[in-house]
This record gives sequence, C-alpha cells and structure tokens, in this order.
Amino acid sequence: MSNLVLIFDVETSGLIPKGEPALDLCPYILQLSFIVFNVETRTIEQKYNSYINVSSKIKIIPEIEKLTGITRVKCNGGVVVTEALNALYDAYVKCAKVIAHNIEFDSKMVRIELARNPGRKTRHLCDLLNSGYELANKKERYCTMANSIELCSIVVDAIDKRGQPYQYKKFPKLSELHQKLFGTIPENLHDSMVDTMACLKCYMKMVHNIALNL
Repeated sequence: MSNLVLIFDVETSGLIPKGEPALDLCPYILQLSFIVFNVETRTIEQKYNSYINVSSKIKIIPEIEKLTGITRVKCNGGVVVTEALNALYDAYVKCAKVIAHNIEFDSKMVRIELARNPGRKTRHLCDLLNSGYELANKKERYCTMANSIELCSIVVDAIDKRGQPYQYKKFPKLSELHQKLFGTIPENLHDSMVDTMACLKCYMKMVHNIALNL
C-alpha cells in the first residue's frame, strides 16, 4: 500500500443548490490546490495551486471575492479547468488515501466540473473521485470535518420543524479545528492552498498524533 496521501481543496463561485440541480445552476471552481504527502517520510512530494480561468459570463460576487481574495484578474491569469483536473487525477491515482475538509462538497464540485466538460480532454478522468473506483481499488477517504465533530464539540442551539428548541454538535470549520488542535488560526484561510496545508496538519495530528512543522 502506498504511503502517499492526497489532500485537496477547491474555492468556488458559490454553494451547490440542494437537490439535483442542473449543471448551469451549479457553482464553478475558481481555485484548485492539492498536496501529495508521504506519511512515512513526512515530506511533501508535490504541491499544486492554480486559479481557474472561468468564462467572463461567470460572476464572482463581492462576497466570494472578499471571502477568498479571488478576483477576475486572478482567474484570467489561471488555467482552464480541465488542465487542473488532469493534474489532480495524476496525483489521485498514485495515492492510497484522499483527504479534505468537507470532502463531500469538494469531491462533488470536481464531479460537477467533469460533467460540465465532457470530451477528449476529460474522458480518462471518469475514475477521479469516483466512489466505485475507490471501493474497487481500496482507496480510502478521510474528512477532517466529519471526523472532528466530537473532538471540537461545538454545541449549537436550534429550533426544529415543530418549533421546539434542541442542541446539536455542528461540523467544525477548518479554522475551529486548527485552533482546537494547535491553538492558532492560520492566516488567509479560504485560499485553497492555505486550506490544503491546514487540512494536512490537522489530519496528521488527528490520525497520527504528529505535529508537522511545515
């Protein structure tokens, strides 16, 4: 089994609508980053970070620009999404485990972009973040968000459909998890490379009890 793990993150133009929305209603990836990390040697073997050159028809709303720092100028200097997806695929196939903070969202966004860009340049990418492929090849997934609910134990007050109050433990933000583990919040979160590095550090501490000094 490979000692390599893949940590990845995407920044997008918005959130995915509930249900099964049409592709034209789904957001677009604006930035994609990943790290290939060797757990045995504790070294980064590959880093990738690219803004995506989305169509000028795709709006980058002020709220997203403020949150992520991604501007039209940055996207215009980026790569086409198929180039980024090909780079992600090449890293994905050689890693034994795939890690993200909210991996359900990030992997779904990748699959949306694959569906949005069919053709010769993406035909071979059908296995990318495909659950059937992962099951057949014993490739594991690990979500630092889902696996840190009890660790962070952030209790939230809510009201149910009957109007009754109740409490639940929410999914921790990456900033909340990092602060819980290390006592600090990284600067410039919501830059996908910053998030990827923070996710890697959280994963190594949670699973291997190793505090990386990267």
